[in-house]
Amino acid sequence: HVVDVHDLVRLEAAGVATVLVATTSFAALARQVAAADGLPDARIAVVDHPLGGIGEADVVARAERAVDVVLALVTRAVKAVRNTADGIAVAD
Repeated sequence: HVVDVHDLVRLEAAGVATVLVATTSFAALARQVAAADGLPDARIAVVDHPLGGIGEADVVARAERAVDVVLALVTRAVKAVRNTADGIAVAD
């Protein structure tokens, strides 16, 4: 099931820790929508764009790089996560 930003906001409002994974091309839009929906601190992990049109090995590599960020966000260890200058969330 694909979860969009509106689902993220509804799940968080229901007390379900939720992380949205967005690509660099859509991260700003995801943050804007979440903020407009009342969740300015939405848990959004960012991976390089694009995901479509690339090989499975490249998708897996991007997913593996995002695991620590997703885990940190879902466990609310947000102090362990920072955004780089280009907006990519990374785990320290």
